[in-house]
Amino acid sequence: ACKIGVALVALALFGAVLTMSLGFKRTAEREDLATLADTIAGAIRAAESMPGKVELRRTLPTIAHQTKVTIIGELNQGIQVIRVIVESQERVERTLMLDHQVNGGEFSISHESPSAICLSKTGGVRLELI
Repeated sequence: ACKIGVALVALALFGAVLTMSLGFKRTAEREDLATLADTIAGAIRAAESMPGKVELRRTLPTIAHQTKVTIIGELNQGIQVIRVIVESQERVERTLMLDHQVNGGEFSISHESPSAICLSKTGGVRLELI
């Protein structure tokens, strides 16, 4: 009976360690996705805030696993609302509100594991994922 009890405790401990390991992997993945989303959002903010004509290309952080980046633009009472969504097994989203229109105001761009974001500004902002 004692051996069975020890075996059950060992099995429970192994299960707890496995669960913690998966939790750490998910946390690390969310941090990677958040870094990517923040880099994209930061590049958009930077291009929008710079005066005059702007050409900006920012290399995006590489992530070990396949990701899908979607950028959605909507005009809401003259304010440009941008949603940056980065997905893999986890999902991270950032929302921006800008004074300048991006890609004409209403748009949706998706790209699998993009390597860079290119922005240009002459009046409005043009955005492209590469």
